[in-house]
Amino acid sequence: MTGIIINTTSIIGAGIIGSLLSKKINARYKEGTMTALGLVALTIGIGTIAEVFPLIKKPLIFITSLSLGSLLGEWINLEGIIKEFTEKKRGSGVEGLVTCIFLFSLGSMSILGPIQSALNNDNTLLIANSLLSGVAAFFFASTFGKIISFSAFPLFVIQGTIFFLVKTFKNLITDNFLMEISLLGGIFILVSGLNILKISNIRSLNLLPALLIPIIFSIFGWL
Repeated sequence: MTGIIINTTSIIGAGIIGSLLSKKINARYKEGTMTALGLVALTIGIGTIAEVFPLIKKPLIFITSLSLGSLLGEWINLEGIIKEFTEKKRGSGVEGLVTCIFLFSLGSMSILGPIQSALNNDNTLLIANSLLSGVAAFFFASTFGKIISFSAFPLFVIQGTIFFLVKTFKNLITDNFLMEISLLGGIFILVSGLNILKISNIRSLNLLPALLIPIIFSIFGWL
C-alpha cells in the first residue's frame, strides 16, 4: 500500500499548491493550459485504445460493459451527483475533476501499478505514476482550483481495491481481464479529453459502472 499512499498524497499536495498559485497565472495562460491538458487526455486515450484493442479476444465483453455500465450510471446519475457536489463546494470545475479521476485512476500505470505491488511487492510503477499524476494535478488545479485534489480519493479507492483483490483472488487476474479494463480506461480518458476541449458533452462519469462488468465476467470465468 506504500506506493498507493504516495500516489494519493502527490495528487493532493500538487492540487493544493497549484490552486494556491492559480491567482498568479494570467487567465489566457489558464485557457491555454486547459487546451493542452485536453489534448494530453485525448492523446493518452487514443494511444491506450490503439495499443490494447488489437489484443482484445472478446470484443463483445467491452461492448456489453459500456452498454450495461452506461445504463447503470445513468440510473444512478453519478455525473449529476458529482456536479451537485462541486457546485456547492466551488461552483465550477467538474470537467477538470472528472478528467483527473479518469486520468489518474484508470490509466494503464494506475491499474498495473497496484497489481505489480500486490504480486511482487514492487512499487516502481506506482511511484512513477505519482510523479506524472502530481505534475498533471498541479496544472489542472492552476486552472480548475483545489477541487482537483478530490480526485485523489477515487484513485485511492480504486487502486486499494485492485491491490486487495489481487492479494485475495490472484487466480482471477488474467491478461484478458487486464486488457478489458485498460481498454475501458482508454475510452474514458478519450471521452474526458473530448469534453474538456468542448468537442462533446458526454456524461463521462456515468460510464464508470462499466468497470463492474469485466469483474463479474472474470468471477464467473468468462474472461
